[in-house]
Amino acid sequence: MTALRRLIARVRERGVVWTALWYARWGFAHALRRVDLLAIGVEKRRLITGEGTVSSLHHTLEENRRIWNTYDWSEGGEEWTQAVKEYRGLDPAAWKQTLIDRMMKKYIRLGSTTLEIGPGAGRWTEHLLGIAGALHIADISEKCLAVCRERFHDRGQIRFHLIRDDGLSFLEPESIDCIWSYDVFVHITPNDVERYVGDFRRILRPGGVAVIHHSGRYRTAEEAEMSYRSHLDSTLFARMLARQGLEIIEQDVTLPHKPGDVITVFRRPAGKAAR
Repeated sequence: MTALRRLIARVRERGVVWTALWYARWGFAHALRRVDLLAIGVEKRRLITGEGTVSSLHHTLEENRRIWNTYDWSEGGEEWTQAVKEYRGLDPAAWKQTLIDRMMKKYIRLGSTTLEIGPGAGRWTEHLLGIAGALHIADISEKCLAVCRERFHDRGQIRFHLIRDDGLSFLEPESIDCIWSYDVFVHITPNDVERYVGDFRRILRPGGVAVIHHSGRYRTAEEAEMSYRSHLDSTLFARMLARQGLEIIEQDVTLPHKPGDVITVFRRPAGKAAR
């Protein structure tokens, strides 16, 4: 059906007033989306974060909690491991092992006190358990924590934490050696990411290292929206880290399962006091 025929059919079925209002609503919605994308582009270029930004309206804590508390975790989160076959044409098992070898085993120290943020159903937790001496896992989703408690109930080195509005306040200053998070910060608004970065600065011990997978730059805004990627990139994340005196070790765009994503590895310099 052509656009003209569709218009005529709607006028005949629902009347001129309804049809005019429907098209006005459609036009305003598309115009608002365009304005949002332009504003977010300015926020990225000028490194603007905080309350009142357009990017802070999307991927909020409340939105994410609702999504992951109602998500079907029956596949254990491995559906995103399998996605690397579609995105990069790689064998999922081989890709996962490469990521473990080149990121997890490289930076998470044997016997360390480690924090994992956003374990989901524990697809990375099971590997961290073979490295960390003590493992804290923290999530905004009660459902994810329940799944992990059931899966790892016999592992005494795990401590479970629900992340509330006060972030990582349940952890003491300078109590964590290493932080790991994959497939989590790709979904978090920059405003909340900046709060987490402040927590990282506080809880990491001097010399402590973090490995964070986050959103980056994509071919189109539609591609980012389809995969629920937040409005963050490597430059903005690097600026957040610099504000807290955290030092980047590397930023990798080749290892994430989805092209455009970034894994940033950073550390708290030795000799810096917690704020």
